[in-house]
Amino acid sequence: MRKTTFITGIVIALAAIYPIASHYHGKQIKERLDTQVQQLNQKLAEFGLKDVSITADQGESGIFSSQYIFGLKTQNGEHIELLNNAIQHGPFPLDALKKGRFSPSSYTNTITLIRNEKTAPFFKLFQVEQPLLVEYTHGYDKHIKGNAQLAPLSAENKTSTQEDQFSMGKVQLDFKTNHQFSDFSTQWNLDGLQIKSTSQNTPAFQLTMGPVQASTQGSVSAQNQFNYQTTSDIKDIRVEVQNNIITVQEITGTGNVNDDGIMIGLNEKGSYKNILLNGNPIGEIDIDMGYQRLDSAATKQFLSIAGTILSDLIKQDLNKPADTKVDVEAILAPHLPTLKSVGKDIFKHSPVLQYGPITHRNQGGAFSIKADMGFRFPDLAQVQSQDELVLQSFAKTDFSLKSNQDWLSTLLVDVMSFAAKDKGLPAPSTEEKQIMQKLSADIQQALLQSELANADQQNVSFTLSATAPEGKSLKDIETIRYNGQDYPVMALVGLLDGRFKQFIQQMALSESQIKATEIFSKYMD
Repeated sequence: MRKTTFITGIVIALAAIYPIASHYHGKQIKERLDTQVQQLNQKLAEFGLKDVSITADQGESGIFSSQYIFGLKTQNGEHIELLNNAIQHGPFPLDALKKGRFSPSSYTNTITLIRNEKTAPFFKLFQVEQPLLVEYTHGYDKHIKGNAQLAPLSAENKTSTQEDQFSMGKVQLDFKTNHQFSDFSTQWNLDGLQIKSTSQNTPAFQLTMGPVQASTQGSVSAQNQFNYQTTSDIKDIRVEVQNNIITVQEITGTGNVNDDGIMIGLNEKGSYKNILLNGNPIGEIDIDMGYQRLDSAATKQFLSIAGTILSDLIKQDLNKPADTKVDVEAILAPHLPTLKSVGKDIFKHSPVLQYGPITHRNQGGAFSIKADMGFRFPDLAQVQSQDELVLQSFAKTDFSLKSNQDWLSTLLVDVMSFAAKDKGLPAPSTEEKQIMQKLSADIQQALLQSELANADQQNVSFTLSATAPEGKSLKDIETIRYNGQDYPVMALVGLLDGRFKQFIQQMALSESQIKATEIFSKYMD
């Protein structure tokens, strides 16, 4: 009896306490949302979007649930309601219990798109009752975990001279973040998309893309240090312009942005696999590019000014009379002094452009090119021409090129095969392919004998690098390193001129060049 009474007492106590706990969670939610909305509006202002702000108005709310309406408010006072946020309070939100999740949590959210006069066109694109559904849980571990779904959409625009169509499959997004949004990750999937355009005045165009998978991961420290990483995988890409079709079986990529509070570095890598041009295989391409050592504060200030300029351009374009143009110079004028100062600060740490290696591979071999360029802010008072501006903007260059003999012959045959199919001609014969192989061998031999390039196993390679004295530009260099040896600038110019003439003379004696020219005229004229 005592045991039963004790258990009954606990149940009654919990029943009495639960509404208090749930109401407490509801109060915390409002405080947290107000803070988050304020932070988001601060970010918008930092990026120059000062004419619009996010709003969060509380709707029908009670002890166990709350409702908030998210919207946008413009500077002229117009208010647009966009999203309905239905919240179930913890510690045991009803929505979570219905889905079999019995662990306690602070609250659960369900966000949907509001149908009104402003959003009605958006609903028309999807033609479903509710195109957007976002569900997430805010746990006691101060982490937010959830998913979002966007329904398939279809849109078209027809005129007497043009027809445009756009369709996109379902989008699924899974996300996780801490409540400060300083440590986050996402995983999203797109079922595919298609863009099609036909016009009387321009060539027909069509883009088709298969399934897309992507992920992101990022972190932001209290000192605004930032790291952001992405991966992506796109299947079955097809681009058709008139009668020419390019297909790529798969595109994979990775990206990284790192901001240590002093400098920002960006890097992007991509791989394009099994590329076909009108059904003819042309190999695959790998790309590796990036910017390093950009000043953090100056870059952020530049982006903020750019956002303000873009906002002003859009606002003027929307409000101007139909027969007038946007006054771009008037919009830019007040920002030019600041942009000049910020532009100089971006170069404070001698940023570097990493271009490559960019590599093309086919059945014969590979060709790669790489160029690293070190930048400096030029002394504009000393610049007399555009050429001089370019020279004074660089403090370092490092260029290299490597090519396989069989890569070139295979590329030439691939180009001929494409041209033959386009013109309705027979595919290149065995004899024509052999001539292209002989031409590639003659080119490689002439490059080596003239010493324009070096031998590197089965490849020919070419390297060129120069570094200006401290605080100077490439205009002030005295020596250039070419293929591993240092030369005075003017001596190298004369040396290259002589070696290039020798290369031309050797190629003039090549029978394969004469025959290849005749073959190419057959396919390319």
